[in-house]
Amino acid sequence: MKRIYFILLTFFPISFFSQTRYENNIDFIRKNCNQESLDKARKIYTELQAKQMDNSFDTTLKEYYEILESTGCRKFDTILFSAWEKDKVISKRVFETSFYGSNENYSIFMNGYLQKKEFRFANQENLDQGIDDELQLKMLKYIAAHSKSDLQKVIRVNIQKLSGQELIHFISAIEKGFELKEFQEDLISKSYHAEYAFDLNYLMTQLISLKADNSTLESILTDKKNIWDKENWSEKFWSLIRSNGFNIKPDPFYQIDDKGRKRYRVRAYISHLKQNKSIGENPLLFINYNLVEYKENALIEMLEKLDIKDIQIESKDESVNTFGARGTQGVLKIQTY
Repeated sequence: MKRIYFILLTFFPISFFSQTRYENNIDFIRKNCNQESLDKARKIYTELQAKQMDNSFDTTLKEYYEILESTGCRKFDTILFSAWEKDKVISKRVFETSFYGSNENYSIFMNGYLQKKEFRFANQENLDQGIDDELQLKMLKYIAAHSKSDLQKVIRVNIQKLSGQELIHFISAIEKGFELKEFQEDLISKSYHAEYAFDLNYLMTQLISLKADNSTLESILTDKKNIWDKENWSEKFWSLIRSNGFNIKPDPFYQIDDKGRKRYRVRAYISHLKQNKSIGENPLLFINYNLVEYKENALIEMLEKLDIKDIQIESKDESVNTFGARGTQGVLKIQTY
């Protein structure tokens, strides 16, 4: 089954473009290697580039790149170079035949690596176009052999740009080929600028393993508390904090046990939210992402019966924008698992 799937994936670019207005030109490009085919190829690339979405889910450019690469026509190299330099699309063949060992093309290679975009590896057997561990490591080692200063620039830019699994795989490539400790400050900077708890959790684990200074890690955790101290991430981070002895203070309306679990002072917290007018007497209530009805003016009594792991709110001002008239009392979001 897996083999059949990959065969289908391999021919996906062909079937995709056969259903578009580019079909005839694509067929001409496949069969010819001359100035006319280059002009047609460049025109299509320019049009696709103008239409693309600036994120990793847009695969059209990558698919077209694979078509051009598969022809073996060296006239298309200028387009393939531009794809890397401007859109961060690259393949193993193009790297090895056109960039590796080429002083003439080194500046183009660096320009692509320094683009603040996600990678698009033209590897048809890779379901995530932003990940190619083998090729990534080869490219980083090539940069390092050319200039350590350039390597530092490349790593700094891409650590700051990438997130999720692409960030993890990029850092993993650094670990395999170099001393990650040399780039500790880049990990610290990324942690301060992290937008997602997933990224921060991974970065904190790495920094702990690198024996980064506790005061620095505590500063990061305090600064980024708004992204990690909520929902299921809260328990993971409090557990990490407790197991490493970090000095992070919980909010005044809950306590943290030895396993990182919150224990809310529900009555005091809800009363506080009402007193400062963050929520009204009967806010909308979501429990584990489901809207739940409750008796009027009986919110606290209901909540005290739950084993609550996390409470988040949308203030009255925020919830009106989200829920209209239904949100005039604010929103409570409760997590119990």
